[in-house]
Amino acid sequence: MGSAHGSTAAGRARPSADRAPAEYPTTVQQRRMLDFLGGRVDAHYLNVESFVLRGPLDGRALKAALAGVVGRHDMIRSVYPAHGRTYRVLPPSDGVLDAIVRTRQAVPTVEDAVRDGMAWVGSPMALDREPPLRVWVARIDAETSVLLLSGHYLVFDAWSFMLLYEDLTAEYQRIRCGGSERPQPAQYRDAPPEPPQPGEPSLGRLFDRGYAAIRSLSARTPGRTGPAATVERTWAGLTPGLVAAAKAYRVTPYVLGAVALLRAVADTLGTPQPFAGSAYAGRTTPQAVRAIGYFATTLFVGLDLSAAATPAESVRDVDAQLRTWYAMPRVQWETVLEDHGGTDLYPVKFAFFPNSFARPGPLLAGLTTERLRPPPAVSARRPLHLITAYGDDGVTASLTYRTDVVGGDLPQGLLARFGQQLAELGAQPDPTPTEREQR
Repeated sequence: MGSAHGSTAAGRARPSADRAPAEYPTTVQQRRMLDFLGGRVDAHYLNVESFVLRGPLDGRALKAALAGVVGRHDMIRSVYPAHGRTYRVLPPSDGVLDAIVRTRQAVPTVEDAVRDGMAWVGSPMALDREPPLRVWVARIDAETSVLLLSGHYLVFDAWSFMLLYEDLTAEYQRIRCGGSERPQPAQYRDAPPEPPQPGEPSLGRLFDRGYAAIRSLSARTPGRTGPAATVERTWAGLTPGLVAAAKAYRVTPYVLGAVALLRAVADTLGTPQPFAGSAYAGRTTPQAVRAIGYFATTLFVGLDLSAAATPAESVRDVDAQLRTWYAMPRVQWETVLEDHGGTDLYPVKFAFFPNSFARPGPLLAGLTTERLRPPPAVSARRPLHLITAYGDDGVTASLTYRTDVVGGDLPQGLLARFGQQLAELGAQPDPTPTEREQR
């Protein structure tokens, strides 16, 4: 682990008596977020996940497993001093687990446990004094427990939570059923951003367009965050056609989802030049993919429908953009937009992934895990944030929108157009020029 720590036989870090807390430099993306927060106390960027655990939970084993996981990842133990933005501090581990984990016994109902737990895990987090993770465990009865986790986006996104659950599952299994010590995990400090490379692909064509309606939406957005509401839709039966169309186009389903979103935004805002950012389909590296932490993975896609009017042309355009992004090093999105004169081009955020990506959470030995629906968003940063997933039961979409920026029929209209665009893309794809010539 860090230079200021030794290890116990159980793999947990322990403080070294003759050394001060270890310091590690923050990355560009962490500094950007700290600058945006404007301080160290924040509740807006807390990612909260909640589960019901069915079966006889071994509370001691769970706490020991959590201790093992916390000791294995220095990012979970880090704090961010208020007087500096260029480094994080890894304090001695004594007391860290007590700051992260709270337990409660004999709570009457699951609803009571969630309500009581949310009062803590959802409260503002002081990043200069406490670790960026909170875990609430409440026992309802011998066969039912509630697990709530809250991780700050400075460290925890959906991918980092998935790594946390994998580690917690393995530690609980090892403690309950026996097994050897596991190899140390990848650490955030060992997965630095890639430096720019000579001759890297250019993004100029993407950013040469005006995107007037997108910039206007940004101009109408007051403040850093604002009040929000959420609307949801499900389209049954779309997935088979979507997957088949992706194979026919020789692209991933994400490309079709991005095209559907862009064309829906174009229809809804009345613009031929839609643009969106996506934090879930970005680039990564072999080192970063196994390390818990905050990495620069956001990419951007846009269209000019006066030049790529048909769905097939839009698919080829977006696919070419993604190939360019994948060939580039990871760069924090603010820097990308600044370098291309596009700081006002990110009012629309988008995600499209398979349902299998949303893991059920920690799969603890002898228990079944049920993921609970997250509470509705009450505030948002961006005017439009669409999260969509596809699976055997169809395509589900959740659109969170700033009520102080957009309203009326626009959110429902955007969702409706998104579903229509997906259905059209999932129909028989337009033939490529080569195929037309062969016919």
